[in-house]
Amino acid sequence: MLLKLLPDVHVYTDTYRGAEAGASPGYGVTLTAHTTSGCCYTVQRATSTGTPELPEDMGADAAAALLQEIRRGGCIDTNTQSLILTLMALCPEDVSRVRLGALSPSAIATLQLLRQMFGVVFKLTAETPDSSAAASAASAAAAAAAAAAVKPAKKR
Repeated sequence: MLLKLLPDVHVYTDTYRGAEAGASPGYGVTLTAHTTSGCCYTVQRATSTGTPELPEDMGADAAAALLQEIRRGGCIDTNTQSLILTLMALCPEDVSRVRLGALSPSAIATLQLLRQMFGVVFKLTAETPDSSAAASAASAAAAAAAAAAVKPAKKR
């Protein structure tokens, strides 16, 4: 799936069998995309013990999820949003800035907790298509709908 869209796909494998695999009865896959502008997107999929899944199906699902993460926009994936927001809250005021895609429910809950616990209020700015010259037409439309530049605004 990814080879149809990108000419530069690298595959690294790390396989273990038998005793080397530990007590794990299943398998998983982690896909990471690094863009030319320095953004990093990651998705993970793993089997659960009750539902057998073909490795090919899991790989296709992970590839589709990775493409969805890229479509969401921003410079980091959905699972990393809460960590980045927490680290930004612990920095001095007006030092950090990050471009996020659509905020995940976890990131929204993190913003609320950071306001309650540390008194940190973030300034969220919606991105417009012409505010990012490097964005392609397709990603600019997605970014306009979903992206936000985020920085800590004030500590109480």
